[in-house]
Amino acid sequence: MIGEGPHRIGLKPPPPVDSGLSPHSIREQVQKVVASRTFSQSKKLVRFLSFIVEKALLGQGDQVNEYLIGVEVYERPASFDPQVDTIVRGEARRLRSKLSQYFDTHGAHDPILIEVPKGAYVAVFRERNRGVLDRKVGQLISRYRLSEKLGE
Repeated sequence: MIGEGPHRIGLKPPPPVDSGLSPHSIREQVQKVVASRTFSQSKKLVRFLSFIVEKALLGQGDQVNEYLIGVEVYERPASFDPQVDTIVRGEARRLRSKLSQYFDTHGAHDPILIEVPKGAYVAVFRERNRGVLDRKVGQLISRYRLSEKLGE
């Protein structure tokens, strides 16, 4: 939709896949997310997430918009007007919230993060920072710095 998302201010959306991640590992992570208690009662959000993940993995994330999600995921008729029926925007907000909740709780140690940046309808995947929290100074330190700090 013109005037929405990162394109409205000339920004390109972030690349959907961290270069070190395989489609197989991303699909496994999605299965883990949708099987969680966080998503167990949200069948439509599961469809939404699965749809945008597959589009991203197929290199078609830039083709996903409110209209397409409304018709394909929420089974709206071809006459669907996202300016009148805001279901996709509301559900995108819910999806972002549920993903955040999942990765803050059940998925706190999962190796792959799945995000849907605000203003976009594309799934973005990245490896979780493998650093360790140094509680004394409240910062993440790399494994290298950790071994250095421990004198190994």
